[in-house]
Amino acid sequence: MNITFIWPGKTKDVRLASLSSEYLSRLQNYAKADVIETRTGTGKEKSDFEAEKILARLPERSYIILLDEKGKSYSSKGFSEKIGNILTSGANSIVFIVCGESGCTKVLKERADMVLSLTPMTMTHEIARMVLLEQIYRTFTILNNHPYHK
Repeated sequence: MNITFIWPGKTKDVRLASLSSEYLSRLQNYAKADVIETRTGTGKEKSDFEAEKILARLPERSYIILLDEKGKSYSSKGFSEKIGNILTSGANSIVFIVCGESGCTKVLKERADMVLSLTPMTMTHEIARMVLLEQIYRTFTILNNHPYHK
C-alpha cells in the first residue's frame, strides 16, 4: 500500500518538521509513505494555483482524503476501521491532501473521495500536517495490533 501526503509548501518550523519526519519514518514499517510538497501560490488566485499543483500530482486509482474543518470526524479507532475498509476495497493508494492557508477549492473538494476533519478547532497547517502523520501512524498500529494505541 502506498500512502501519499500532498500539501503546498514546506514545513518551516524545524520542531514540527522533525516530529513529522519521525512519524513518517515510523509509518514506513507499515506502508510506503511519501510527502509531496507542491509550490505555493501568491496573490488573489493563490488557492486555485495550489489546487492545480496538487491535482497534477495525484496518482491514478487513489482514494483521495481531503482535510477540511467541515469534514467528517472520527475517533482513532473509528478512523482505523475506515482506513482498513479502504485498504481492502482495492484502492491502489491513499492520498491525503492538506490545503494551504487560503483553503481548499471546490474542485479539490469535488475530487476527494472523503473529506476529513481532524478537529473542529482551528490549527496551523504545519500542526495539522504533523497531527495527520501521527494519526495515520496510529491507524496502522491499531490495524496491526501494535501497543502504541492504548
